[in-house]
Amino acid sequence: MAARMALDIPVTVPTAARKQSHGSRRHPIREKWRVRFAGVTSRLPGSRTTCGTNTALWASQVASFTFSFRKQFADRVASGEKLQTIRGRRKDGRMPKPGDRVLLFSGMRTAYCRRLGESTVVEAFPVYLDLERGDWLIVVNGTRLDFSESEAFAKLDGFQSACEMIDWFRATYPGESAFNGFCTRWRPPVQHSEDTK
Repeated sequence: MAARMALDIPVTVPTAARKQSHGSRRHPIREKWRVRFAGVTSRLPGSRTTCGTNTALWASQVASFTFSFRKQFADRVASGEKLQTIRGRRKDGRMPKPGDRVLLFSGMRTAYCRRLGESTVVEAFPVYLDLERGDWLIVVNGTRLDFSESEAFAKLDGFQSACEMIDWFRATYPGESAFNGFCTRWRPPVQHSEDTK
């Protein structure tokens, strides 16, 4: 019986296939295995190389994040003009890291869902916005931004000014005195034939 190789990711092998493997050093499975890890579903070819160290390493390091944007930002995201987004902290504590995959949509869970493309994360860092102060306060990765830096940061996120960005967050998170989240930046998105434009 072929030695069973340890994996850090769960793999389901059909019972019939396991029986066929008895007494053979070659792995008989030629169907595609579905491997799930960190909220990502990937297909890997069934063979002895599937169980290799490189596969387990890749599975443990690469994750996928889906971002849905409001209609006002959709065209800028699809065109590559807007290459970042500011989001609240996730309940599971996960945060994108360089190399992770991002799937970009608009109007998810609605009849008007539109796929804007997919890309790869280049950086992600914490963001703090003070929503109470009359003179807004923006802290990025532990550093408070001055006026010109705040304006530039807001424009990268699709706003005309830092004041407009703060007003948007105040309207989106009413009653909140501050916003604690993270900013994710990605490469210009890749468009696919099935992406609506």
